[in-house]
Amino acid sequence: MPAALTATDLLAIPTFVDLPAETLDWLIAHGERRAYAPDEPVIQPGDEVQYMLAILAGGLQYYAVRNGQREPIFRIEAGQVSGVLPYSRLRTAQGYGIAMGETVVYALHRDLFPQLEQASPELVQRLVSLMSDRARDEARGQERDEKLRALGKLSAGLAHELNNPAAAIARGAQALRERATAKPALLLDLVRHCPEPEALAALMALSVPGESPVGLCRP
Repeated sequence: MPAALTATDLLAIPTFVDLPAETLDWLIAHGERRAYAPDEPVIQPGDEVQYMLAILAGGLQYYAVRNGQREPIFRIEAGQVSGVLPYSRLRTAQGYGIAMGETVVYALHRDLFPQLEQASPELVQRLVSLMSDRARDEARGQERDEKLRALGKLSAGLAHELNNPAAAIARGAQALRERATAKPALLLDLVRHCPEPEALAALMALSVPGESPVGLCRP
């Protein structure tokens, strides 16, 4: 038989601290204590989201399903509140919630939220603020992911642009090495075919207007 909930259990949740004793009594009377083994699924894709969950011990690791693979997105530690909250439109789970270690939660069904609002408007306001913070964090996370994706595309494009000039420079350097290597052989070949000073003088005369190149090179 699971252990009964106590006010001390609930006061381990910062959101429940400083609530009147009658509010804690209402939560104990209408909620339930649930325990999960390590790695046990608490939420799976397609499940109807029905409960607010306050983590009394352990934690929950949430995963999104992308391209058929589970990807970790966030973790809820002991003392935090997860699941569905008042005025939330969330109805169906899109990913997994897996127990991290021995996990104990306080669970309150969403159908009891109207009664909770009558019993403790203060707690409902706290939960709504918590939901707003969660939505804001999620929006920031999505914005960060979009920026990272854009940066990845920019990096890939920059690498492509840099790679082409680098390849051209490498090809040019290779051609320069080949030509530099060939120059001495060409000079030697020229000297071999033009050993006479008169022939060299005739070659130089080509650059002087009016001079007649005579006896350039022997056949």
